[in-house]
Amino acid sequence: MIQISDFACALFCVTVNGFSTVLFWYFCRKIMKHFGYWKQTFTLLKILILTILIPWQYIPFKLYEMVVIHGWWRIIPQYDIDIALSGVLLVWSAGTLIKGRKVLRPFFKITNSLKKREAADEATLSLYREIAAEMSLRHLPRLYITDNRIIPFLLHSFPATIYLPENLADREHLEVSLRHELMHYLHKDHVWAWLLRICTIIQWWNPFLGELEYQYSEWSEYANDSDNIGRAFGKSRYFGAILDVVENYKEENAFAHGLGETQSSIERRIMMLSKGRKTKRENKGWLVNTILALTLILCVLATLLVDNVSTYAYYIAYQEASQSRDEIIEYIPVEHMEIQESGFPENMKIETGEVDYGNSTRSIPSFSWDVAGNTAVTSNSFYLKKGQQVMISIGSTTPSGISVKFGVLRVTTNTKSSITAPAPVSYSFTASAAGYYKVFVENTGTASFSVYGAFMVI
Repeated sequence: MIQISDFACALFCVTVNGFSTVLFWYFCRKIMKHFGYWKQTFTLLKILILTILIPWQYIPFKLYEMVVIHGWWRIIPQYDIDIALSGVLLVWSAGTLIKGRKVLRPFFKITNSLKKREAADEATLSLYREIAAEMSLRHLPRLYITDNRIIPFLLHSFPATIYLPENLADREHLEVSLRHELMHYLHKDHVWAWLLRICTIIQWWNPFLGELEYQYSEWSEYANDSDNIGRAFGKSRYFGAILDVVENYKEENAFAHGLGETQSSIERRIMMLSKGRKTKRENKGWLVNTILALTLILCVLATLLVDNVSTYAYYIAYQEASQSRDEIIEYIPVEHMEIQESGFPENMKIETGEVDYGNSTRSIPSFSWDVAGNTAVTSNSFYLKKGQQVMISIGSTTPSGISVKFGVLRVTTNTKSSITAPAPVSYSFTASAAGYYKVFVENTGTASFSVYGAFMVI
């Protein structure tokens, strides 16, 4: 069962990753706007989307869990960590639901508005299949005609659907419209758009993701223009047909990759394409993009390397704890009465004893303590989740045959659970709540004794 802390830590790492990658694209865009559109820049944008979405953050999540979650008790020892994390997840879940509704509502709204539609006529379908064959498309999106005054667009549904407005009779306009929307389909823009929307839903508080979503829509149009002009049209013919269509069907569709929305946006696309076709800027564009791509890759690799090195010791300790559960305990557990108490007596001396954690992957922490009269000796604190158990085994005492009071102390509330029994004896104490605990041996008498034992988390 995945714990609340697992969700919270993964959410934290996704957030850090998202902010860093989106900021990277923000500066990349500022630099590249002088060089025009380049395919490698668009590819870099897609890499950033995947970097936000794909959970490579598992390693830094473990680092975060070790350093922050286990360190919070130093700052707010009076609270349970799970309670604080539950509050964070509650806020995140509410924001995700609200953002998800905001994203999905326009989609269903436009889908309902386009229910009144009809199949394309045979001449249009014939041209449609001919263009698709030229573009080497085997699986075609569905094609419908609607009487709504819309610009031609590719609906981001699964499977994808292309809608054309009624009375788009001019063959030039029809061919440009079909090629444009099929190019979006060939680029899988409907899939990438949904991946980016998932990112914006998960990180609904991240202001840069809205900017990134807009930028992807804009750059997908640049990519579409570049490929269509290179394949089948001259720039004047292509953009001339687009301007005519936009002038005739001005109604905007917020959920569509349309041919364009305004004359100024089309002029910006023409400018980006013109910049990118200048030879000197082409060379500079390749150089800048190469540097940016290498920088991003090196940053990701460096982050993963640092996380791996930093968490190596943590994983070794985790593996030791997991393997030690299979250790055969030589002391047979017996039934004893567990007592719940509040802290140690006021006049009792409290000492911290040494614990030998050993070097072998099969070893368990052991201790050999000299306990003076009216003294309690404790281990260093360690973290337990609610319901976890600590098995304490008392192997021998000097002098032998005496009864030993031992157990666990919950640090945050200063409450302890203990039993009193002669060695050899083993007993498992269960954590009543998540927090930090200590193993202790208490001597309420006046004569000192030595005790040898071991403990492990199970």
